[in-house]
Order: sequence, then structure tokens, then C-alpha cells
Amino acid sequence: MADISKIKTPNGTTYDISVSRNKVGKVGDNYTEGLDPVSQAMILDHSANKTFGLPANAITVEYSTDGGVTWKDYGATDAQKKDLFSETRSTNFYLGKNSTIKTATTNNRLRVTIEQTDRYVELNAVYVWIDDGGNTVYMNMEKNTIGSPNTFVTVFSGQRVDGWSGANIRYFSPFRFGGGSSQTSQSKKIRLTFYQTAVRSDYGNSNIQDIRFYGNAWYSKANSMMATNHMYSWDADMNVTFPKKLYVENSKLVVTQTDLDQLEDKMLDVQKKQYIQQLKDLCLFAEIANGDEGGGGEQTINAQAKTVTPKTTQQVVRPDDGYNYLTQVTVKAVPYNENTSGDSTTVTIAGEE
Repeated sequence: MADISKIKTPNGTTYDISVSRNKVGKVGDNYTEGLDPVSQAMILDHSANKTFGLPANAITVEYSTDGGVTWKDYGATDAQKKDLFSETRSTNFYLGKNSTIKTATTNNRLRVTIEQTDRYVELNAVYVWIDDGGNTVYMNMEKNTIGSPNTFVTVFSGQRVDGWSGANIRYFSPFRFGGGSSQTSQSKKIRLTFYQTAVRSDYGNSNIQDIRFYGNAWYSKANSMMATNHMYSWDADMNVTFPKKLYVENSKLVVTQTDLDQLEDKMLDVQKKQYIQQLKDLCLFAEIANGDEGGGGEQTINAQAKTVTPKTTQQVVRPDDGYNYLTQVTVKAVPYNENTSGDSTTVTIAGEE
């Protein structure tokens, strides 16, 4: 059976890609802790991008124009920094922070540092999407530990990355990123440095558009995507939850939890209004408003519709014997009569002159 625990690149470099910390094996071997590469790809929570959705405060982007002697903050917005770790490829980070054509130099560099703030995972590979513009670009990777936050050690160096634009993957020995303050040997920060050793005079500086880290496991998750390779989460009853806004592209419908809550409130309001109107129709509304719903027992509703004629004195309209509610009361027109005799007219209203 073929041994795929090691992989050889076209330029002849061989990397150990075993994701088990205990052994280097072949597909078909039994792994007591970890997975062979094919199994890792098949199982979603192991193949997920473990740095998906990193918060902006966990990402630092810097650039250098003097070969890495000094570094300056790139000035990226929070949205731009999050783009770099959200699989969107919507922001280009240029070496030397210089996107001007025909200005590429070997002194221009880019450095991206991530810090563990919201997840605890195991990593064994880094993916980079680059537009090298025909330049010769390399990548270094360093990490520190929780116990020694000011000391960075080399994970690998001199890794060629290229593509106009294109994808690159670099495997390394697995290590854990994150953990508690007592887990001093775990990594706290990871630093990637990109540099050019040869440049084209007719193009510009290379730029990085997408960075992802993959690994064998997660122990504390920040979102569903980094844990299961799905944007949504679910439970044993197959209830599905989306963490943010859900867009229906054709109708531009936006559904959020707040929208659903408000919709539910509106539906309840409509139901309440309809119910109250029904109570009004049965002349129960006044009693409900006074806190009396019939003493809590069952009642037989025997409703009556009545018609009354206006008078000059007050009238109290009540149900007749055998009825306990009024569905409606119809008031007739006021009786009005005129009687003219000679030059005088007598008007009778409601039976009185």
C-alpha cells in the first residue's frame, strides 16, 4: 500500500504530512491518536479551516520596505483583516504596501501575525493564495508559546509560494494553537513573513489574498465553519441555525434572529387584536379589561341582538331574560314629525313637542 505520509513537491522537496503525533503511517493503518491525510480530508470537522473567522483584534498585518529591518503597521481596517481569514479573497495585501506598477523591489516584505483569542485547535498545514505577478516569492513561518510570548521559533523557512494567482499548501509537524495560561508549551501566536528574491520590472509587488490553517482537531470552537466546514450548526433533531444574516439573492430577503423575533411579535400582536375583536363582538371586552374572565370556569354564551328607539331620557340596554350577552345594539333613527297649520308648524321629536 502506498505510503502517503510524505509528499514530494515538483522541485524535489519532501514534507512529512502525517497528522498523527504518534506515528508516520500509511493509508489503511490504524491511528490511535490522529488521522491519516485521506481520512482527515473525508471528515469535515478535521478538514475545516481552523482559522476561519478570526476576529480583527487577533490579526496584525505589517509591511517593510527595507528588507525586514523595520516594520510598520499596514493600516488595514478591521474588515480588511477579517477578509484575509474568511475565504473571500476580496482584499489584496501587497508586499511593501505598494501596489504601483513597476515599483517591485526585493526590499518589500509583508508580515502577518495571528494570535489565539477565541479558539483552541491543532494545526498541521497552512494554505496561501497569492498573486506573485511573476516575482519569486518565499514564505517563512514562526511561532511562540504561551509560556514564552516574546520568543519566536522557526517552524519552516524558505518555502516557495507562487501563482498568478494561485494556491499553495505547506505541511508541518502538528502543534496546538491556543489553550489556557497553564498550557505554557502551546502556541500563542503564529507569524508568516513573505519576501521577494527576484522581481519583474514590468509588473508590481506580489500580494497575498487568502490565508488558512488546517489541522487534525479542534478543542474549543469560535464558529461552526472552523469546526464542521459548514456555516450553519445543527442539533440531533435536525434543527439548523445560521449565525448571522441569511440572504435570499433574488428577492434580497434578509432573515436574522432579530427579524424572526420581531416577526413573531407582530404575528402575536395580530392574533391578540383578532382575539380582542372577537371578545368585543361578544361584549366580553369590558370584563376582560376589568380583570374578570368569568371566574375561571366555563360559560355558555347565549347572545342577543337588540334594537332600540331613541328617547329624550336615558336608556340602559341589557339582554333580555335567557340571554347573557349582546352581539350588537341597533339604534333606530330619531322619530321626527312636523305638523303645519296655517302660519305655524309643530315639530315632534321622540314623541315630545
